[in-house]
Amino acid sequence: SSMSATLEPEDILIVKSDEELQDNSIGIISVNNTDFTVKRFDKTNQKLIADNKKYSDVIIHEDDTLLCLGVVKHLIRDL
Repeated sequence: SSMSATLEPEDILIVKSDEELQDNSIGIISVNNTDFTVKRFDKTNQKLIADNKKYSDVIIHEDDTLLCLGVVKHLIRDL
């Protein structure tokens, strides 16, 4: 729910695993080999943004390691 209302829990995400994470794109990301999360990447400020303001952003430090499984390109949502 950290990405509500952009993404909802029942959404199906279409992800490109061969695409590089770009500024303002949404990715499936692990920081320092922790659990994967879905967040928006802010390259300028070096952080992962939760679109739901009830959740804190994740600050990326210089010595952190990011692993991106893929970039969200589309979603499928039931109406």
